[in-house]
Amino acid sequence: MKAVRIYEYGGPETLKYELDAPDPTMGPEMVLIELVGTSVNPIDWKVRSGVRQKDFPLNLPAILGKDVSGVVRAVGSEVHNFKPPTG
Repeated sequence: MKAVRIYEYGGPETLKYELDAPDPTMGPEMVLIELVGTSVNPIDWKVRSGVRQKDFPLNLPAILGKDVSGVVRAVGSEVHNFKPPTG
């Protein structure tokens, strides 16, 4: 999958565009979304810079993004409010 990931906290130079990033391992509370659109929310750059590291710790490398629009492709076992399309 395509993704922009960070491998360390820091400025915009830490963002790495990858054409073949591995699909994330689905946890029980995760939702996998095929993105159609996204934006940069201030919390994204605050987390990336490390300013909010205590409040939002990351397992690096990480994909940032709080504002997204797209199609739900998979849900974890404890997710009940979202479902992938059928048919």
